[in-house]
Parts: sequence; structure tokens; C-alpha cells
Amino acid sequence: AIKPGRPLAVGKIKNTFMICLPGNPVSVHLLYGMIVKPFLEFLCGAPLIQPRGIKATAMFSMKKKNQRMEWLRVNIIKNSENLSVNRYYKQGSGMISSMVFTDGILEIPENISYISRGDRFIFYSFKELFN
Repeated sequence: AIKPGRPLAVGKIKNTFMICLPGNPVSVHLLYGMIVKPFLEFLCGAPLIQPRGIKATAMFSMKKKNQRMEWLRVNIIKNSENLSVNRYYKQGSGMISSMVFTDGILEIPENISYISRGDRFIFYSFKELFN
């Protein structure tokens, strides 16, 4: 399971692929960049290339539910030596503004239940995802 991003369904009937996306705008946008776009490019003959992320340091702490991966919208901290990010305060899957006022997402694995300041995770830039 992914937050935001559920439910997601991918299927094939005869020679036709179907991708069913959730109704919330942020969920659709993130699933498109992370899963749908690479899949469609692959179907068009391009090599299957997963989005490239880079390690970033979380400059915040928070609890998270186990058993699901989470994509947190974050902003890059400009004055840091290493790539550091802050969590955007609006994380709801209907918060379209979070896609405009952030730099990308920080992917938190499903086995993590608490994020401590200084923990490192993979950051995906919106410029890379949607270019």
C-alpha cells in the first residue's frame, strides 16, 4: 500500500492494458510520475526506467503507520551542505497546493514507523518525475 496513492489497479484484457487510479488529485499525480509514466513509456518501446532518487536527510520527526510506504511532500533546504528536506505541512491527498509549493517527495519505506530528524531516505524531485 502507498500513501497517498491507493487504490491502484493494473490489468490486461486481451491486448489492452488498463490502469485504474484513485480519485484524489495528489494521489493520481504522484502515481502517474512514479508508476504510470514509466510504464506507458515502456509500452511505447522505451526501456523501463524507474524514477531516479537521491538520498536526503529529513529535518523533521513524525510518526507513520507501519505496513505502507509513504510519499511525503517536502521542500529542499537551500543552505545545507548535504541534501536536506522539510516536510510540507499539508499532506492530504486532496491538497493540490502541496504539489505546487513543494520540491518533491521523500519516500518512507513500509517498515518505518517513526522518522527521526537526521534519518535519510530517497528523495524524488518533481522536475525529474514530470519532465
